[in-house]
Amino acid sequence: METTDNELYSVLLDIIKQESSPEAVEARNLMLQRIAMAGDITPSRIQAPQNITQIGGYINLLESIKQDELRNRMLASVLGVAAPGGGHELRDDRPELFFARRLSDRPECEQAETLPLAFYMRSDFLETFEGTLASFHAVGASLPVFLTAAPLLPSLSSPLPTQEGILALLGRTLELAPTAAFTNPEQDPLVVAEQEGAGIVYARSDSMQGSITVKAYVREGVGYAVEEISAKLIPITPLMQAAGWYMEKRTPEQQDRPYDPASALRWRNITGLVPGRTTFASELSLLYTRAQIAGSCLRDMLRALWDGTKFA
Repeated sequence: METTDNELYSVLLDIIKQESSPEAVEARNLMLQRIAMAGDITPSRIQAPQNITQIGGYINLLESIKQDELRNRMLASVLGVAAPGGGHELRDDRPELFFARRLSDRPECEQAETLPLAFYMRSDFLETFEGTLASFHAVGASLPVFLTAAPLLPSLSSPLPTQEGILALLGRTLELAPTAAFTNPEQDPLVVAEQEGAGIVYARSDSMQGSITVKAYVREGVGYAVEEISAKLIPITPLMQAAGWYMEKRTPEQQDRPYDPASALRWRNITGLVPGRTTFASELSLLYTRAQIAGSCLRDMLRALWDGTKFA
């Protein structure tokens, strides 16, 4: 028994429905779009023409009364395809940006097995950041990044995230691998050193000519100790800032607490955010679909504006 085209479509859709991966969803949407845009969804109410002369009669009639759009729809109906134009095209809701996956640096060190295999970064920041990584690699240094999954918007019933959480959802935060530092500063890929009560981050650079002496933080139980070391190091701040990434600043509440050296591994990128002009809605729509935003608790703050430090 022969299988009709409609039966084949039905079987294919049943198979794809069982998959929930982004690729399967995209394939399902493409199939539905082709059916809607290239198929005879509604049977024609025009009697099937017997010859080309009858079709010409329809065309002449509609052109004489200046109904060009209706003429095009009539032709589509006669041919058995979906009518063009007039808002019948499906709206493309794909965000302009996305979170790209890249292999992470995994230099040789005693904690190498803990370093992530890959990291995610929003696509418009990635090109510049890859140039930064290339600069580190050129001097024998590495920069392990810790972001092992693309962010997901919180559900509608979830509480609103903190401002740092909001920047993370927008792909504007970056954390260096916590296990890349604080173990053995003379051998660690990254070193956080004490500087005026705060911290400065260095990357170990095997190709440097000479060593420098710094007071490095070392993990000790649940806290940290300071150890003076001499090693081949380069500060990462100039290269990071050239790519738009700046170390996370201490909030007024944190000023009254002991300094946490691990905070030196957290960076953020607010390039392109204009105080009083950049809306939270415009930033979200760059990365997420309307359906994702509508199904998130963040829909209640879409009118928030960037004030220079936060969306409010």
